Amino acid sequence: MSVTFRDAQPGDEAEWRRLWQGFLDHYAEALDPAVTDAIWARILDPGHGLNCRLALLDGRVAGLAHWHPQIATWLLKDDLYLEDFFIEPDSRGLGLGRAMMEDLAEVGRAHGLGRLCWNTEIDNDRARALYETLAPWDGLIRYRMQL
Repeated sequence: MSVTFRDAQPGDEAEWRRLWQGFLDHYAEALDPAVTDAIWARILDPGHGLNCRLALLDGRVAGLAHWHPQIATWLLKDDLYLEDFFIEPDSRGLGLGRAMMEDLAEVGRAHGLGRLCWNTEIDNDRARALYETLAPWDGLIRYRMQL
């Protein structure tokens, strides 16, 4: 089994869309196609802060991570905020999720960032089993107010 990681490129659009749809399906979410189109455009825009890291398993795209730098007020360095993280179901249980989190930590260090931060749903037991081996849950609860 060969695992590699790299930033998304224009030719990855079809595979990215496949994984993005898998992510949305997992959370039973439906987005306006214009939102998905805008996300892909932001990923490819070097002037926008959104980035996409892809996990390749034996040369095939098997996971994605959307991330961006986030201003931190409690540290001298900013954070790498992991916005979305998805490993396709057929590739789970092989250590790909852990390897991708470790890759993101390296990406953060390379960008001079100080922490890797992310959220997950409280009942996402499988993901939390991995996450809690990487960092302790900090007890925070997220709120979102539509503007």
